[in-house]
Amino acid sequence: MKQSFTQATEAQQIEKAAGQKKRGRKKSEEGTVRFNCYLREDLANYAETMSRVSGMSMAAFLNLIIEQHKEAHQDTYAAALAFREKLK
Repeated sequence: MKQSFTQATEAQQIEKAAGQKKRGRKKSEEGTVRFNCYLREDLANYAETMSRVSGMSMAAFLNLIIEQHKEAHQDTYAAALAFREKLK
């Protein structure tokens, strides 16, 4: 039996409301962190297109990009972590 538009909309609203109760960062059992972020439309389109072309999920593609950036800037990251530790 197909759902009517109203039933589908009500179900989506309930699901959305449930999701809003869990805003912010949430660690999963695999050690990943889930969070919301806003991307410029052109960057979101790029990430979506390139992830599909690469046969990856968008999350996997963004993780790859961030890992590459992290490797390229190891010294700066280490210095920032050391500085942050001194502030504690």
